[in-house]
Amino acid sequence: MTFHQQALQKAKIKNTFAASLFFLFACAGFLGCKKEMEHSQDGLFHAAVQDRIETNPTVTHGMLHFNSFDDLTAFTQSLQNKEADTAQVRSAYISLGVDVNAEYLPNLTDYPVCLLKEQAIGGYTSLRKAEEIVINASLDNGDDNVNSIVIFPFWKTALNSDRAVHVGNRIYKYYDNGGVVIVLNDDWALYESIRTQAFENVRESYNLIVTSDAREGWDKYFTFNTDQSINAEKAVFIPRFVVGMAAAGNLSITNVSLVETQAGGNTYRWVYGDNTTSTGPNPTRTIAPNEAVTLIIDNGMGTKDTLTGTENILACTTDNFTITYLSNGQIRFELPGYNPATSEYNLKWEFSDGSTSTANPVVKTFTSNGTATCQLIRKSNNTLACQFTKPFTVKCGDKNSISQTFIFDLGSQRWKLDGSIWVQTSQVGCKVKYLRWRGAILKWQPAYNQAACANLSGIYVREVNTPTGRSCNDITAGGSYCLGAGTFPTSVAHIITEVPNVFVKPGQLSAGLGIKVNGSWRGWGYDGKPRLVLP
Repeated sequence: MTFHQQALQKAKIKNTFAASLFFLFACAGFLGCKKEMEHSQDGLFHAAVQDRIETNPTVTHGMLHFNSFDDLTAFTQSLQNKEADTAQVRSAYISLGVDVNAEYLPNLTDYPVCLLKEQAIGGYTSLRKAEEIVINASLDNGDDNVNSIVIFPFWKTALNSDRAVHVGNRIYKYYDNGGVVIVLNDDWALYESIRTQAFENVRESYNLIVTSDAREGWDKYFTFNTDQSINAEKAVFIPRFVVGMAAAGNLSITNVSLVETQAGGNTYRWVYGDNTTSTGPNPTRTIAPNEAVTLIIDNGMGTKDTLTGTENILACTTDNFTITYLSNGQIRFELPGYNPATSEYNLKWEFSDGSTSTANPVVKTFTSNGTATCQLIRKSNNTLACQFTKPFTVKCGDKNSISQTFIFDLGSQRWKLDGSIWVQTSQVGCKVKYLRWRGAILKWQPAYNQAACANLSGIYVREVNTPTGRSCNDITAGGSYCLGAGTFPTSVAHIITEVPNVFVKPGQLSAGLGIKVNGSWRGWGYDGKPRLVLP
Protein backbone atom coordinates (compact mmCIF):
# COMPACT_ATOMS: atom_id res chain seq x y z
CA MET A 1 0.00 0.00 0.00
CA THR A 2 1.39 3.42 -0.91
CA PHE A 3 1.81 6.33 1.50
CA HIS A 4 -1.02 8.20 -0.16
CA GLN A 5 -3.38 5.25 0.13
CA GLN A 6 -2.58 4.93 3.81
CA ALA A 7 -3.24 8.62 4.31
CA LEU A 8 -6.61 8.41 2.63
CA GLN A 9 -7.61 5.50 4.85
CA LYS A 10 -6.33 6.90 8.13
CA ALA A 11 -6.91 10.60 7.44
CA LYS A 12 -3.80 11.30 9.43
CA ILE A 13 -0.55 12.22 7.77
CA LYS A 14 2.77 11.05 9.11
CA ASN A 15 5.41 12.48 6.86
CA THR A 16 8.12 9.84 6.79
CA PHE A 17 9.23 10.16 3.23
CA ALA A 18 12.33 8.30 4.02
CA ALA A 19 12.69 7.77 1.39
CA SER A 20 11.85 9.33 0.21
CA LEU A 21 11.81 10.53 -1.65
CA PHE A 22 13.61 13.19 -1.74
CA PHE A 23 17.23 12.61 -2.76
CA LEU A 24 17.12 15.44 -5.31
CA PHE A 25 17.30 18.18 -2.65
CA ALA A 26 21.05 17.52 -2.68
CA CYS A 27 21.34 18.16 -6.41
CA ALA A 28 23.23 21.29 -7.33
CA GLY A 29 21.86 24.07 -9.46
CA PHE A 30 19.77 27.17 -9.02
CA LEU A 31 17.30 28.82 -11.36
CA GLY A 32 18.21 32.43 -11.96
CA CYS A 33 15.47 34.85 -11.03
CA LYS A 34 14.47 37.93 -12.97
CA LYS A 35 11.50 39.25 -11.05
CA GLU A 36 8.87 41.52 -12.48
CA MET A 37 6.62 43.66 -10.32
CA GLU A 38 2.87 43.30 -10.23
CA HIS A 39 0.20 45.60 -8.85
CA SER A 40 -1.85 43.57 -6.39
CA GLN A 41 -5.42 44.08 -5.32
CA ASP A 42 -4.36 45.69 -2.04
CA GLY A 43 -2.74 48.59 -3.93
CA LEU A 44 0.87 47.55 -3.17
CA PHE A 45 3.59 46.30 -5.46
CA HIS A 46 4.92 42.75 -4.89
CA ALA A 47 7.41 40.51 -6.62
CA ALA A 48 5.56 38.38 -9.12
CA VAL A 49 5.36 34.64 -8.45
CA GLN A 50 6.19 33.81 -12.08
CA ASP A 51 9.69 34.72 -13.27
CA ARG A 52 10.11 35.95 -16.83
CA ILE A 53 12.68 33.27 -17.73
CA GLU A 54 10.87 30.43 -15.98
CA THR A 55 9.00 27.84 -18.03
CA ASN A 56 6.63 25.26 -16.64
CA PRO A 57 7.28 21.53 -17.09
CA THR A 58 4.98 19.61 -19.38
CA VAL A 59 2.68 16.80 -18.24
CA THR A 60 2.66 13.25 -19.57
CA HIS A 61 0.52 10.35 -18.37
CA GLY A 62 -0.59 12.39 -15.36
CA MET A 63 2.92 13.24 -14.13
CA LEU A 64 5.37 16.07 -14.65
CA HIS A 65 8.02 15.71 -17.34
CA PHE A 66 11.51 17.20 -17.08
CA ASN A 67 14.16 16.91 -19.77
CA SER A 68 16.91 16.37 -17.20
CA PHE A 69 17.65 16.25 -13.48
CA ASP A 70 19.09 19.72 -13.82
CA ASP A 71 15.66 20.96 -14.88
CA LEU A 72 13.99 19.11 -12.02
CA THR A 73 16.47 20.54 -9.52
CA ALA A 74 15.91 24.05 -10.82
CA PHE A 75 12.14 23.56 -10.47
CA THR A 76 12.25 22.48 -6.81
CA GLN A 77 14.92 25.04 -5.90
CA SER A 78 12.90 27.86 -7.45
CA LEU A 79 9.85 26.88 -5.39
CA GLN A 80 11.93 26.74 -2.21
CA ASN A 81 13.46 30.16 -2.87
CA LYS A 82 10.08 31.77 -3.49
CA GLU A 83 8.36 30.21 -0.47
CA ALA A 84 11.15 31.67 1.69
CA ASP A 85 10.36 35.16 0.37
CA THR A 86 7.51 36.72 2.33
CA ALA A 87 6.74 39.14 -0.51
CA GLN A 88 6.34 36.20 -2.89
CA VAL A 89 4.16 34.35 -0.36
CA ARG A 90 1.97 37.40 0.22
CA SER A 91 1.57 37.92 -3.51
CA ALA A 92 0.69 34.26 -4.00
CA TYR A 93 -2.00 34.33 -1.31
CA ILE A 94 -3.51 37.45 -2.87
CA SER A 95 -3.50 35.75 -6.27
CA LEU A 96 -5.43 32.87 -4.68
CA GLY A 97 -8.07 35.31 -3.42
CA VAL A 98 -7.02 35.29 0.25
CA ASP A 99 -7.37 38.45 2.36
CA VAL A 100 -3.90 38.50 3.95
CA ASN A 101 -4.96 41.24 6.37
CA ALA A 102 -7.71 39.14 7.92
CA GLU A 103 -7.30 37.81 11.46
CA TYR A 104 -7.82 34.27 10.18
CA LEU A 105 -6.66 32.63 6.98
CA PRO A 106 -8.45 29.68 5.39
CA ASN A 107 -6.90 26.21 5.50
CA LEU A 108 -6.11 26.52 1.82
CA THR A 109 -2.40 25.78 1.81
CA ASP A 110 0.85 26.48 3.65
CA TYR A 111 2.58 26.73 0.28
CA PRO A 112 0.71 29.19 -1.96
CA VAL A 113 3.59 29.44 -4.44
CA CYS A 114 3.51 25.67 -4.90
CA LEU A 115 -0.27 25.67 -5.27
CA LEU A 116 -0.18 28.43 -7.88
CA LYS A 117 2.51 26.57 -9.79
CA GLU A 118 0.45 23.36 -9.74
CA GLN A 119 -2.61 25.25 -10.95
CA ALA A 120 -0.60 26.91 -13.71
CA ILE A 121 0.68 23.54 -14.94
CA GLY A 122 -2.55 21.55 -14.57
CA GLY A 123 -3.17 18.00 -15.73
CA TYR A 124 -1.81 16.26 -12.64
CA THR A 125 -2.41 16.05 -8.89
CA SER A 126 0.75 16.61 -6.86
CA LEU A 127 1.64 14.47 -3.87
CA ARG A 128 1.81 17.69 -1.85
CA LYS A 129 -1.77 18.58 -2.80
CA ALA A 130 -3.02 15.04 -2.19
CA GLU A 131 -1.66 15.10 1.37
CA GLU A 132 -2.93 18.61 1.98
CA ILE A 133 -6.47 17.68 0.92
CA VAL A 134 -6.59 15.04 3.64
CA ILE A 135 -5.06 17.38 6.22
CA ASN A 136 -7.42 20.28 5.49
CA ALA A 137 -10.50 18.06 5.59
CA SER A 138 -9.49 16.93 9.08
CA LEU A 139 -8.74 20.46 10.26
CA ASP A 140 -12.06 21.72 8.93
CA ASN A 141 -13.74 19.00 11.01
CA GLY A 142 -11.99 20.29 14.14
CA ASP A 143 -9.64 17.30 14.43
CA ASP A 144 -7.09 17.90 17.22
CA ASN A 145 -5.02 14.86 16.31
CA VAL A 146 -4.10 15.43 12.69
CA ASN A 147 -0.60 16.85 12.18
CA SER A 148 -0.90 19.52 9.54
CA ILE A 149 2.70 19.65 8.35
CA VAL A 150 3.68 18.48 4.87
CA ILE A 151 7.40 17.69 4.79
CA PHE A 152 9.33 18.11 1.50
CA PRO A 153 6.57 20.22 -0.12
CA PHE A 154 8.72 21.40 -3.04
CA TRP A 155 9.80 17.89 -3.94
CA LYS A 156 6.22 16.66 -3.50
CA THR A 157 5.01 19.32 -5.90
CA ALA A 158 7.22 17.66 -8.53
CA LEU A 159 5.78 14.20 -7.77
CA ASN A 160 2.24 13.19 -8.64
CA SER A 161 -0.10 11.48 -6.18
CA ASP A 162 1.40 8.11 -7.18
CA ARG A 163 4.83 9.45 -6.13
CA ALA A 164 6.07 9.42 -9.70
CA VAL A 165 7.88 11.82 -12.03
CA HIS A 166 9.14 11.54 -15.62
CA VAL A 167 12.71 12.64 -16.40
CA GLY A 168 14.12 12.20 -19.91
CA ASN A 169 12.96 8.73 -21.00
CA ARG A 170 12.74 7.33 -17.47
CA ILE A 171 9.84 7.06 -15.04
CA TYR A 172 10.75 7.30 -11.34
CA LYS A 173 8.45 6.03 -8.60
CA TYR A 174 9.31 6.53 -4.91
CA TYR A 175 8.22 4.60 -1.82
CA ASP A 176 8.05 5.54 1.85
CA ASN A 177 10.72 2.97 2.85
CA GLY A 178 13.33 4.67 0.68
CA GLY A 179 12.75 2.38 -2.29
CA VAL A 180 12.85 3.67 -5.86
CA VAL A 181 11.91 1.95 -9.10
CA ILE A 182 13.09 3.28 -12.45
CA VAL A 183 11.26 2.31 -15.63
CA LEU A 184 13.47 2.68 -18.72
CA ASN A 185 12.68 3.56 -22.32
CA ASP A 186 9.28 5.16 -21.64
CA ASP A 187 7.77 1.71 -21.06
CA TRP A 188 4.39 2.99 -19.89
CA ALA A 189 2.73 -0.42 -20.07
CA LEU A 190 5.36 -1.77 -17.68
CA TYR A 191 4.90 1.19 -15.34
CA GLU A 192 1.14 0.67 -15.27
CA SER A 193 1.66 -2.99 -14.36
CA ILE A 194 3.70 -2.11 -11.24
CA ARG A 195 2.12 1.26 -10.37
CA THR A 196 -0.02 -0.03 -7.48
CA GLN A 197 2.33 -2.77 -6.23
CA ALA A 198 4.04 -2.54 -2.86
CA PHE A 199 7.78 -2.07 -3.13
CA GLU A 200 8.46 -5.49 -1.59
CA ASN A 201 6.53 -7.14 -4.43
CA VAL A 202 8.18 -5.36 -7.36
CA ARG A 203 10.66 -7.57 -9.21
CA GLU A 204 13.51 -6.21 -11.28
CA SER A 205 13.05 -7.19 -14.90
CA TYR A 206 13.49 -6.05 -18.48
CA ASN A 207 13.35 -2.22 -18.53
CA LEU A 208 12.78 -2.09 -14.73
CA ILE A 209 15.42 -1.16 -12.14
CA VAL A 210 14.66 -1.72 -8.45
CA THR A 211 16.87 0.48 -6.29
CA SER A 212 16.67 3.02 -3.45
CA ASP A 213 17.60 6.55 -2.52
CA ALA A 214 20.72 5.17 -0.80
CA ARG A 215 22.18 5.29 -4.34
CA GLU A 216 24.12 2.04 -4.13
CA GLY A 217 25.30 1.24 -7.65
CA TRP A 218 23.91 4.45 -9.11
CA ASP A 219 27.21 5.08 -10.88
CA LYS A 220 25.75 2.74 -13.53
CA TYR A 221 22.85 5.16 -14.10
CA PHE A 222 24.24 8.65 -13.34
CA THR A 223 27.36 10.78 -13.18
CA PHE A 224 27.90 12.77 -9.98
CA ASN A 225 29.41 16.04 -8.88
CA THR A 226 32.05 16.15 -6.13
CA ASP A 227 29.34 16.95 -3.55
CA GLN A 228 27.49 13.71 -4.49
CA SER A 229 24.71 15.59 -6.28
CA ILE A 230 23.55 14.21 -9.61
CA ASN A 231 25.31 15.76 -12.59
CA ALA A 232 23.66 13.93 -15.50
CA GLU A 233 21.96 10.72 -16.54
CA LYS A 234 24.21 7.94 -17.86
CA ALA A 235 22.84 5.55 -20.48
CA VAL A 236 22.16 2.20 -18.83
CA PHE A 237 23.65 -0.83 -20.59
CA ILE A 238 23.48 -4.09 -18.66
CA PRO A 239 22.91 -7.19 -20.84
CA ARG A 240 21.36 -10.00 -18.78
CA PHE A 241 19.16 -13.07 -19.24
CA VAL A 242 17.94 -16.04 -17.20
CA VAL A 243 16.61 -19.51 -17.97
CA GLY A 244 13.55 -21.45 -16.93
CA MET A 245 11.89 -24.79 -17.54
CA ALA A 246 10.24 -25.49 -20.90
CA ALA A 247 8.56 -28.45 -22.58
CA ALA A 248 10.40 -31.66 -23.56
CA GLY A 249 13.16 -31.07 -21.03
CA ASN A 250 14.39 -27.92 -22.74
CA LEU A 251 15.09 -24.54 -21.15
CA SER A 252 13.41 -21.21 -21.90
CA ILE A 253 15.34 -17.95 -22.05
CA THR A 254 14.06 -14.64 -20.66
CA ASN A 255 15.71 -11.31 -21.41
CA VAL A 256 16.04 -9.21 -18.25
CA SER A 257 18.54 -6.72 -19.70
CA LEU A 258 18.62 -3.09 -18.64
CA VAL A 259 19.49 -1.24 -21.83
CA GLU A 260 18.50 2.31 -22.74
CA THR A 261 18.15 3.24 -26.36
CA GLN A 262 17.81 6.20 -28.63
CA ALA A 263 14.98 6.51 -31.16
CA GLY A 264 15.16 3.49 -33.44
CA GLY A 265 15.44 0.92 -30.69
CA ASN A 266 17.88 -1.73 -29.60
CA THR A 267 18.99 -4.62 -31.75
CA TYR A 268 18.97 -7.97 -29.96
CA ARG A 269 20.59 -10.93 -31.68
CA TRP A 270 20.54 -14.43 -30.20
CA VAL A 271 23.08 -17.06 -31.33
CA TYR A 272 22.41 -20.66 -30.31
CA GLY A 273 24.66 -23.65 -29.90
CA ASP A 274 23.98 -24.93 -33.43
CA ASN A 275 24.89 -21.47 -34.86
CA THR A 276 21.28 -20.63 -35.75
CA THR A 277 20.18 -17.10 -34.83
CA SER A 278 17.12 -15.00 -34.08
CA THR A 279 16.50 -11.31 -33.40
CA GLY A 280 14.24 -9.43 -31.01
CA PRO A 281 14.08 -8.72 -27.25
CA ASN A 282 13.39 -12.43 -26.54
CA PRO A 283 14.63 -15.54 -28.36
CA THR A 284 12.35 -17.50 -30.67
CA ARG A 285 13.16 -20.97 -29.36
CA THR A 286 14.24 -22.87 -26.28
CA ILE A 287 17.65 -24.40 -25.72
CA ALA A 288 18.75 -27.86 -24.70
CA PRO A 289 20.35 -28.42 -21.28
CA ASN A 290 24.05 -27.41 -21.36
CA GLU A 291 23.58 -25.68 -24.72
CA ALA A 292 25.37 -22.33 -24.90
CA VAL A 293 23.50 -19.24 -26.04
CA THR A 294 24.93 -15.80 -26.85
CA LEU A 295 23.08 -12.46 -26.63
CA ILE A 296 24.50 -9.60 -28.71
CA ILE A 297 22.97 -6.17 -28.08
CA ASP A 298 23.46 -2.96 -30.03
CA ASN A 299 21.86 -0.16 -28.00
CA GLY A 300 21.66 2.25 -30.93
CA MET A 301 24.23 4.57 -29.35
CA GLY A 302 27.39 2.94 -30.65
CA THR A 303 27.66 0.42 -27.83
CA LYS A 304 27.61 -3.34 -28.29
CA ASP A 305 28.05 -6.11 -25.77
CA THR A 306 28.00 -9.88 -25.77
CA LEU A 307 26.82 -12.22 -23.02
CA THR A 308 27.33 -15.98 -23.29
CA GLY A 309 26.36 -18.71 -20.87
CA THR A 310 25.14 -22.23 -20.26
CA GLU A 311 22.40 -23.40 -17.96
CA ASN A 312 24.83 -23.64 -15.04
CA ILE A 313 25.85 -19.98 -14.96
CA LEU A 314 22.98 -18.00 -16.40
CA ALA A 315 21.47 -17.04 -13.04
CA CYS A 316 24.19 -16.83 -10.36
CA THR A 317 26.28 -13.95 -11.64
CA THR A 318 27.48 -10.73 -10.08
CA ASP A 319 25.22 -8.51 -12.20
CA ASN A 320 22.13 -10.59 -11.45
CA PHE A 321 22.40 -10.72 -7.66
CA THR A 322 21.21 -7.33 -6.32
CA ILE A 323 21.49 -5.78 -2.86
CA THR A 324 19.31 -2.72 -2.22
CA TYR A 325 19.71 -0.61 0.93
CA LEU A 326 16.44 0.74 2.30
CA SER A 327 15.68 2.94 5.30
CA ASN A 328 16.08 2.02 8.96
CA GLY A 329 18.51 -0.88 8.55
CA GLN A 330 16.50 -2.82 5.98
CA ILE A 331 18.25 -4.49 3.04
CA ARG A 332 16.54 -6.05 0.03
CA PHE A 333 18.08 -9.06 -1.75
CA GLU A 334 16.89 -10.22 -5.16
CA LEU A 335 17.82 -12.56 -7.97
CA PRO A 336 16.15 -10.77 -10.91
CA GLY A 337 14.33 -12.98 -13.37
CA TYR A 338 13.93 -15.93 -10.99
CA ASN A 339 10.40 -17.32 -11.04
CA PRO A 340 9.78 -20.46 -8.93
CA ALA A 341 6.88 -21.46 -11.18
CA THR A 342 9.03 -21.75 -14.31
CA SER A 343 12.54 -22.29 -13.01
CA GLU A 344 14.07 -25.75 -12.76
CA TYR A 345 15.79 -24.56 -9.59
CA ASN A 346 14.79 -23.91 -6.01
CA LEU A 347 16.26 -20.71 -4.63
CA LYS A 348 17.76 -20.34 -1.17
CA TRP A 349 19.37 -17.40 0.60
CA GLU A 350 21.88 -17.97 3.40
CA PHE A 351 22.89 -14.98 5.51
CA SER A 352 25.90 -14.59 7.78
CA ASP A 353 23.67 -14.12 10.84
CA GLY A 354 22.51 -17.75 10.40
CA SER A 355 19.10 -16.98 8.92
CA THR A 356 17.84 -18.35 5.61
CA SER A 357 15.03 -17.55 3.19
CA THR A 358 13.48 -18.96 0.03
CA ALA A 359 11.62 -15.75 -0.89
CA ASN A 360 12.60 -13.64 -3.87
CA PRO A 361 12.97 -10.79 -3.27
CA VAL A 362 13.53 -10.87 0.51
CA VAL A 363 13.80 -7.84 2.82
CA LYS A 364 15.66 -8.22 6.12
CA THR A 365 16.86 -5.89 8.87
CA PHE A 366 20.52 -6.02 9.93
CA THR A 367 22.47 -4.21 12.64
CA SER A 368 25.97 -5.30 11.57
CA ASN A 369 27.89 -6.07 8.39
CA GLY A 370 27.68 -9.52 6.83
CA THR A 371 27.39 -11.63 3.70
CA ALA A 372 24.53 -13.03 1.67
CA THR A 373 24.76 -16.21 -0.41
CA CYS A 374 22.33 -16.98 -3.23
CA GLN A 375 21.96 -20.66 -4.14
CA LEU A 376 20.09 -22.35 -6.96
CA ILE A 377 19.33 -26.00 -6.27
CA ARG A 378 18.11 -28.37 -8.99
CA LYS A 379 14.58 -29.53 -8.34
CA SER A 380 15.19 -32.85 -10.12
CA ASN A 381 17.93 -34.21 -7.86
CA ASN A 382 18.32 -31.60 -5.09
CA THR A 383 21.93 -30.81 -6.05
CA LEU A 384 23.59 -27.41 -6.01
CA ALA A 385 23.60 -25.85 -9.48
CA CYS A 386 25.34 -22.59 -8.63
CA GLN A 387 25.85 -20.08 -5.85
CA PHE A 388 27.24 -16.61 -5.42
CA THR A 389 28.17 -14.70 -2.25
CA LYS A 390 28.25 -10.93 -1.80
CA PRO A 391 29.22 -8.88 1.26
CA PHE A 392 26.99 -6.11 2.55
CA THR A 393 27.71 -3.29 4.97
CA VAL A 394 25.03 -1.63 7.07
CA LYS A 395 24.54 2.10 6.78
CA CYS A 396 25.76 4.61 9.36
CA GLY A 397 22.33 4.98 10.94
CA ASP A 398 18.63 5.43 10.33
CA LYS A 399 16.50 8.08 8.74
CA ASN A 400 13.77 9.38 11.00
CA SER A 401 11.20 12.08 11.59
CA ILE A 402 8.87 12.90 14.44
CA SER A 403 5.79 15.11 14.57
CA GLN A 404 3.98 16.35 17.67
CA THR A 405 1.01 18.56 18.48
CA PHE A 406 0.87 21.08 21.34
CA ILE A 407 -2.41 22.79 22.27
CA PHE A 408 -2.46 25.64 24.79
CA ASP A 409 -4.88 28.32 26.03
CA LEU A 410 -3.75 31.91 26.39
CA GLY A 411 -6.55 34.06 27.75
CA SER A 412 -9.56 33.58 25.52
CA GLN A 413 -7.44 32.15 22.71
CA ARG A 414 -6.73 28.47 22.04
CA TRP A 415 -3.72 27.71 19.86
CA LYS A 416 -2.57 24.51 18.19
CA LEU A 417 1.09 24.12 17.26
CA ASP A 418 2.16 21.29 14.97
CA GLY A 419 5.89 20.67 15.10
CA SER A 420 8.23 18.34 13.22
CA ILE A 421 11.93 17.53 13.10
CA TRP A 422 13.55 15.20 10.57
CA VAL A 423 16.70 13.72 9.12
CA GLN A 424 15.78 12.38 5.70
CA THR A 425 17.50 11.87 2.38
CA SER A 426 19.39 15.04 1.48
CA GLN A 427 17.77 17.15 4.17
CA VAL A 428 17.83 17.95 7.88
CA GLY A 429 15.15 20.27 9.19
CA CYS A 430 12.43 21.36 11.57
CA LYS A 431 9.16 23.21 11.21
CA VAL A 432 6.23 24.60 13.18
CA LYS A 433 2.73 25.44 11.96
CA TYR A 434 0.46 27.59 14.08
CA LEU A 435 -3.35 27.33 14.13
CA ARG A 436 -5.99 29.03 16.26
CA TRP A 437 -9.39 27.60 17.19
CA ARG A 438 -12.23 29.58 15.69
CA GLY A 439 -15.09 28.53 17.89
CA ALA A 440 -17.75 30.38 15.96
CA ILE A 441 -17.28 28.09 12.98
CA LEU A 442 -15.61 25.19 14.81
CA LYS A 443 -12.38 25.14 12.82
CA TRP A 444 -8.63 25.29 13.30
CA GLN A 445 -7.29 28.05 11.07
CA PRO A 446 -4.02 29.98 10.63
CA ALA A 447 -4.26 33.22 12.56
CA TYR A 448 -2.36 36.38 13.44
CA ASN A 449 0.52 36.10 15.92
CA GLN A 450 3.37 38.38 16.99
CA ALA A 451 6.32 36.18 15.91
CA ALA A 452 7.30 32.62 15.03
CA CYS A 453 10.63 30.81 15.15
CA ALA A 454 12.17 27.41 14.25
CA ASN A 455 15.73 26.46 15.21
CA LEU A 456 17.93 23.36 15.18
CA SER A 457 20.65 22.29 17.58
CA GLY A 458 22.69 19.12 18.08
CA ILE A 459 24.36 16.43 16.01
CA TYR A 460 23.50 14.19 13.06
CA VAL A 461 25.67 11.77 11.02
CA ARG A 462 27.11 12.12 7.53
CA GLU A 463 28.29 8.96 5.75
CA VAL A 464 31.37 9.18 3.56
CA ASN A 465 32.82 6.35 1.47
CA THR A 466 36.54 5.75 2.03
CA PRO A 467 39.01 3.26 0.48
CA THR A 468 38.60 1.04 3.55
CA GLY A 469 34.83 1.29 3.95
CA ARG A 470 32.34 3.81 5.29
CA SER A 471 33.24 6.67 7.58
CA CYS A 472 30.45 7.87 9.88
CA ASN A 473 31.12 11.50 10.75
CA ASP A 474 29.29 13.54 13.39
CA ILE A 475 28.00 16.85 12.02
CA THR A 476 26.95 19.76 14.23
CA ALA A 477 23.63 21.32 13.27
CA GLY A 478 22.58 24.82 14.12
CA GLY A 479 20.72 27.87 12.90
CA SER A 480 17.22 29.27 12.92
CA TYR A 481 14.58 30.99 10.83
CA CYS A 482 12.25 33.49 12.49
CA LEU A 483 9.53 35.86 11.32
CA GLY A 484 7.94 38.87 12.93
CA ALA A 485 4.26 39.65 13.28
CA GLY A 486 1.88 38.70 10.51
CA THR A 487 -0.69 36.26 9.27
CA PHE A 488 1.56 34.73 6.64
CA PRO A 489 3.34 32.48 6.06
CA THR A 490 1.26 30.11 8.18
CA SER A 491 4.35 28.18 9.24
CA VAL A 492 8.12 28.58 9.54
CA ALA A 493 10.90 26.08 8.95
CA HIS A 494 14.66 25.86 9.22
CA ILE A 495 16.15 23.50 6.63
CA ILE A 496 19.71 22.30 6.02
CA THR A 497 20.29 20.90 2.55
CA GLU A 498 22.67 17.95 2.84
CA VAL A 499 24.29 15.15 0.85
CA PRO A 500 22.09 12.07 0.38
CA ASN A 501 23.77 9.91 3.02
CA VAL A 502 22.81 11.61 6.28
CA PHE A 503 21.45 9.77 9.30
CA VAL A 504 20.07 10.29 12.78
CA LYS A 505 22.30 10.52 15.83
CA PRO A 506 19.67 9.13 18.24
CA GLY A 507 18.58 11.63 20.83
CA GLN A 508 21.20 14.17 19.79
CA LEU A 509 19.25 16.52 17.51
CA SER A 510 16.54 18.84 18.84
CA ALA A 511 14.36 21.69 17.64
CA GLY A 512 13.02 24.80 19.26
CA LEU A 513 9.63 25.59 17.72
CA GLY A 514 7.35 28.34 18.97
CA ILE A 515 5.18 31.40 18.44
CA LYS A 516 4.72 34.62 20.34
CA VAL A 517 1.16 35.52 21.35
CA ASN A 518 0.15 38.40 23.67
CA GLY A 519 3.81 38.97 24.55
CA SER A 520 4.51 35.34 25.55
CA TRP A 521 6.49 32.66 23.70
CA ARG A 522 4.96 29.20 23.72
CA GLY A 523 6.05 25.94 22.12
CA TRP A 524 8.90 23.42 22.25
CA GLY A 525 11.84 24.98 24.10
CA TYR A 526 9.71 27.81 25.48
CA ASP A 527 7.89 28.45 28.77
CA GLY A 528 9.22 25.26 30.38
CA LYS A 529 8.24 22.90 27.54
CA PRO A 530 11.23 20.74 26.43
CA ARG A 531 12.66 21.05 22.96
CA LEU A 532 11.42 18.55 20.38
CA VAL A 533 14.04 15.75 20.28
CA LEU A 534 14.54 13.36 17.35
CA PRO A 535 14.75 9.79 18.75
